[in-house]
Amino acid sequence: MYCNRLRHVLLVVSFVLLATCVWSANSAAAEPKVELGKETTFITSPLAEDGLPNYALTILNQQQVGVTAENNGAIEFWEALGPGDLSDAEFALICDEIGVEQSANRVFLIDPLGDENLARVAKWIANQRQAGRIKNDAKADLDKAEQLIMLLLERPWSPQDLPLLAEWVNENQKPLDLLVKAAAKPRFYSPWPDILLRPDAPVFDARLSHASSARTAVRALALRANLRSANREFAGAADDCLACWRLGSLIAQGLTAIEQLAAASLHTHAMNCTLVLLQSKELPLHVADQIIHQLDSLPIRLEFEKVYEFAERLAFLDFSLRHITGRFGGVSDTTRKHLHAVANIDATIDPNIPLKIANYWYDRIAEAAAIDDPMERRHTLAKLSDEYDNLAETVIKDLKRAKERGGYSAMTVQEVSDLAGRSDIAIALTAFYSTSNARDRDEMNWTLSRVAAALAIYRCRHGKYPDSIVDLIPDIMKEESGDIYSNELLAYERRGDGYCLYSNYWDGIDNQGTDLSKPIVNGEWTSPSGWKEPKAIDGDLVIRLPLPSLELPFKPKPVEPSPE
Repeated sequence: MYCNRLRHVLLVVSFVLLATCVWSANSAAAEPKVELGKETTFITSPLAEDGLPNYALTILNQQQVGVTAENNGAIEFWEALGPGDLSDAEFALICDEIGVEQSANRVFLIDPLGDENLARVAKWIANQRQAGRIKNDAKADLDKAEQLIMLLLERPWSPQDLPLLAEWVNENQKPLDLLVKAAAKPRFYSPWPDILLRPDAPVFDARLSHASSARTAVRALALRANLRSANREFAGAADDCLACWRLGSLIAQGLTAIEQLAAASLHTHAMNCTLVLLQSKELPLHVADQIIHQLDSLPIRLEFEKVYEFAERLAFLDFSLRHITGRFGGVSDTTRKHLHAVANIDATIDPNIPLKIANYWYDRIAEAAAIDDPMERRHTLAKLSDEYDNLAETVIKDLKRAKERGGYSAMTVQEVSDLAGRSDIAIALTAFYSTSNARDRDEMNWTLSRVAAALAIYRCRHGKYPDSIVDLIPDIMKEESGDIYSNELLAYERRGDGYCLYSNYWDGIDNQGTDLSKPIVNGEWTSPSGWKEPKAIDGDLVIRLPLPSLELPFKPKPVEPSPE
C-alpha cells in the first residue's frame, strides 16, 4: 500500500507541479479573498504581515504552554549536546530562546557515530588486523566501525572489547550525566531554528533539530548503559536506560509526525539497552523492580491523533496557502516566471475551496487516529488510505483531461479550485497509515519490555524463568499482557536458560517467532551473515534472551603470549 502511494505521489508531482506553480503565479491578486475561519484557515490568529495566519508561530506557542525554565528538559539537553549540525548563529538563537547559558569552556557530547569518533574506532580496527593478512581499506574500516558501534547498542560490552570506546565514555561522562538530568524533567520545548531566523519560513521546511539530536543523545546513553551492565554497575545502567525511555517520551510531546516517529525510534534503543540489563545474571531484585515501576510510570503512548488534528494540519494549510496565493516563502520568482512562460495558463482559484478540502481530510484522519481499539483503528485508517490512493488516481486523470481540453480556461472557478485542492492533498499529505502503525509498534515494544522486566523479577526470586507467563500473576503482574495485533495473549516459551517472547505483529498471524528486524528465526538467534530481513507481513516482534555473545566484525590480532 505504501509503495503504491509513493508511486501515485511521484506521478502526481510530475503532473501537478506545473499546475500548482502556475496557480501560484496568477492567483496572488485573485478574488475571492481567503476567509479566516475554522473550515478554511482553521485558526484566525496570530496573523502574519499579509493578513494570513502565522502557522509556525501558532505551533511554537502551543508547544510552550506550561513550560518554564525549571521544568524544561531542553535546557540541559542542549547544554550537553552543543550545536551539532546547527550553525553557531542557530544554536545561539535556541539558547537565547530557552535560557541556556553559553560558555566557551563547556564540554559537549561527542557523537559516537560522528566522523571524529568513527575515525578513531576505524583506526583501532585497522591496528587489530593480523599483519599481512588483510589489505588496508580505510572506507571498509569506517563501515566496520559504524557496524560495531550499532551492534554495541544491543549487546553488553567491556573495555577489553573496545578500549577506544571505553575512553569515549570516560571523556563524555559530564554531558551524559546532563542528559540523564534533562530526561528527568517533565517538559521539553525546543524552538525551530529556521523559524527563529525567518518567521515567514514555510512550516514544511522547518528543521526539528532537537529530534535528530535526540538520536545522538539516546545512542550515547545506550552505549554507556550497556557498558555499565557488563561491568555490573546495575543502578547506573538502569538510570541510563530510563533516561533513554524518558527522552523518547519528551520528544513525543512535540506536535509533529516527525517528532512522534523520532520518539518511537528512541524507545527502540531504550528497549534494546533495557534488555541488555534485564538479562544480566547477577541483576539485583531491587533493580529489576525499579525497571518495571519506571516503565509503568512512563507516558508511553504516542499521540498521532493530536498530530493530525493540529500541527500536521497547520503545516499543510500553510503549504496550501503558499501554493494558492503566492504568499511569501512559496515558489521562487525564477521558477514561477519560467513555468508561467511555458504553460501560459491563467486560472482564478477560490482559495477557500482547497482549504476546506484539506480540513475535510485532516478531520477524518484525526478522528480515525483517535479510535482506542487498535484493530478498529488500523481498519479505519486502511480504508481511508485506500480512499486516498483512489483520490491520487482521480487527480491524475482529471489533470490529463484538463490538458486535453485545452487547459483551465474552459473550467469554472469551482472546478479549478477543487482540482487545486485535491492536487495539493495528493502531493503533500503525509503517510498517515504508516505513521499510525509506529504508534502501535511502539506500544507493543513497551508491553514486551514490561513483561521482560516481570520475567527478570521472577528469575531473581526463583533462580529461573517461569514455565508460563501465568506464573507472574498476580504477584508481579496483575494480568497477562495482550497482543494488540491479534487480540490474543503474547506468545511465550521458556527455552534453556532463557525464553522467547513475541507479538504476532502486523499481519496478526503467528510466524513462530521469526522477527521483523533481527536475525531471529523460529525463536532462535541465527548467524547474521546468512540472514535476510523478512517482509513486514512475515515477521513477529520478538524478544529472545539471552542475547548472543558479542562478535566483532573483524579478526583481531592474536594475543601475544606473555614471556615466562
